[in-house]
Amino acid sequence: SEAIVMAQLTGHLNVVSLVGVITRGDPLVLILSYCEYGSLLSYVRGQHKTGTTVVLEVKRRLLMEVACGMQHLEVSRYIHRDLAARNVLIASGLIAKVADFGLSRGGKAGKDVAEEDDEAGGAADYYRSQTGQFPVRWTSPEAMNTGVFTTKSDVWSFGIVAVEAIQNGNQPYGDWSVSFTMTRVIGGFKHKQPTDCPDDLYAIICPCWENRPSDRPSFATLAMSLRASMGAAVAP
Repeated sequence: SEAIVMAQLTGHLNVVSLVGVITRGDPLVLILSYCEYGSLLSYVRGQHKTGTTVVLEVKRRLLMEVACGMQHLEVSRYIHRDLAARNVLIASGLIAKVADFGLSRGGKAGKDVAEEDDEAGGAADYYRSQTGQFPVRWTSPEAMNTGVFTTKSDVWSFGIVAVEAIQNGNQPYGDWSVSFTMTRVIGGFKHKQPTDCPDDLYAIICPCWENRPSDRPSFATLAMSLRASMGAAVAP
């Protein structure tokens, strides 16, 4: 099912390409384009640990590329439902590519069970409800309440991806428990401005967490705003 989704989305610079599928024998295999730097999460964490923290200008560009990849999904009428830094890969040339379409579905909603992800902390970061299983720290309040995911819930997740990148892979919402995070987010809490996040960048990502989904920006708007902010950041 993931291969079927990827076959319809392949062809965009900022989306991981499907090379082939092996459907005979065990195990079944998806062959994807090689992304030598691993996930965005492992890349920013690793660089920070070695003392070569990724500079803010590069992070802005990577986030702009993620927004472009997600705009492609938006136009193609696909919903990712598990957008997180662990599910963005970094290819040669430090190009960000949206990946992991195991939960992606066309249309307005989907209710399949997510697979645990070691980088996400496994089951501790996923909450199982009557409507399915979802990654709490990346999920919008309306999706938590109803189990219905939309492009606008993906936009919420993108804001959290930005937080992960800016704070070098540190966990969103710090050491809050899953239950406490759910309570605060459903109650209207927006992630605080990360340390070292400039005001102009926070002003771009903060609207991703508007309580009303219709008030959140589109991925096209986010990509345009981030691209503009890159120019402003390097201007004299």
